[in-house]
Amino acid sequence: MQREPRHSWVKFDDERGFNDEPAFVDLDEAARRMNLSKAAVMELVRIHALRCTVAAGELLVEPAILHGAVTTPSK
Repeated sequence: MQREPRHSWVKFDDERGFNDEPAFVDLDEAARRMNLSKAAVMELVRIHALRCTVAAGELLVEPAILHGAVTTPSK
């Protein structure tokens, strides 16, 4: 099922089959993707742990994986 984009300039899928979903999303979507509260995401933005920008008067955040990274065991 195709989602409707929040903004008219967002194009989720192009005819070549690539996902053109933007890297920066609104605060609610970033919190949902990262499984955090909006306050926790804003704290990460405040300490510059997440990149953000402002577009059309709205704060956009680039979600990131902050835990669960695979590491190599030390010897």
